[in-house]
Amino acid sequence: MRKSSIPTKLSKTFVETRKQPGVYHDGLLTGFQLVVTNASKIYRVRAKLKGASNKVVKVIIGRHGDPWTVNQAREAAHKYLLEIRQGINPNDRQREEQAKNELTKKQRLAEQKRQSITLQIAFDDYVKNKKLKPSTMYSYRCDFEKCLVDWLSMPITEITPTMVNDCHKEISKHHPGQTNHVMRILRAVLNYVNDNHLEDHGRPLILNNPVKRLSKTKRWNVLLPRQDIIYDHQLKDWLAAVKKLENPIVSDYLLFTLLTGLRKEEAAGLLWDNVDFSAKMFTVKDTKNRRDHTLPLTGAALQLLKRREDQKENEYIFPGRGKDGHLKDIRHHLTLVKQQAGFDFKIHTLRRTFTTIAARMLPDYIVRRLTNHIDKSDTTQGYVVLEVEKLREPLIQIEKHIFTCNRRV
Repeated sequence: MRKSSIPTKLSKTFVETRKQPGVYHDGLLTGFQLVVTNASKIYRVRAKLKGASNKVVKVIIGRHGDPWTVNQAREAAHKYLLEIRQGINPNDRQREEQAKNELTKKQRLAEQKRQSITLQIAFDDYVKNKKLKPSTMYSYRCDFEKCLVDWLSMPITEITPTMVNDCHKEISKHHPGQTNHVMRILRAVLNYVNDNHLEDHGRPLILNNPVKRLSKTKRWNVLLPRQDIIYDHQLKDWLAAVKKLENPIVSDYLLFTLLTGLRKEEAAGLLWDNVDFSAKMFTVKDTKNRRDHTLPLTGAALQLLKRREDQKENEYIFPGRGKDGHLKDIRHHLTLVKQQAGFDFKIHTLRRTFTTIAARMLPDYIVRRLTNHIDKSDTTQGYVVLEVEKLREPLIQIEKHIFTCNRRV
């Protein structure tokens, strides 16, 4: 590429008529140049950097007409030359600005990502990928979306420790147990997001889980284990009240739950396919601890199921009108039983009553087997293999006790 030997005023006409490749110097501003190639015409600055021995700096201004005019390029060249005379390399400054702009862009994108993940999105993603049991998922949704309804559309990064503390304090006034449950779910959801939605450079979206404040300030509600059971002297009134219910499905469900010690969801979701009348046994599949639970069917429980079989409506032993196909909401019937029996109870009270009766007359390892409990502190239980048939006599004893109390005056 040839170089022009005589500086010439760079004008629009001069620039647009140059066909010969070369470097053309501006006669008005020393150091301002036009570089012509077969493919383009580029404006640039070329000058020695002050304070750097013989270091020549070349700064590209831009292409002619895209969008630079001669006058615009000369004005830019004047600024660049001023910097060079002050010992500032415009190329270094441009690189720093570009790096800063890239960082700002990444920060902006990261902030957009943080803002895009709302609590509702995070919660839905959590329950979808955690493979929760349907009953657990239902419980989570009911409590979480009810108690934190005002937070669901909020970006998770806007949830602060103070908000968590205030919310926990307010809900605890009426529902301390539910409050603890909701906050533990929130903590798990936010931890899940951090594990699965990192920013580009690997930093968690949430640097500190705001629910940790409850532990640091010891704000978790202290809940005593429920002690409510149906005492022996109350069993007669309770059985009479259950028998008087106009809905025989609910009546049978409550009695069966007491006789077997099942959890409420386990009894409500029991399938006919999992009942073996020949062997007089039934199995609850995929229980809370993920283990199938098989028990013998004894006198009253066996008769109850045979009676229910004659009135079979669908695949469930205790059918319901809801979308699940089995009993779900029986609050109205519970109220009727409470009023008739003269004392308060919950469905889980029946399981505690069963366990209490069993504990009076049976060894601990049989009680745990009857109730499908895993005692993590007991290292010997894995070596005790108890056949289902060996649970028949213990269940008969429990059943006999219940109905003996019923006959007492």
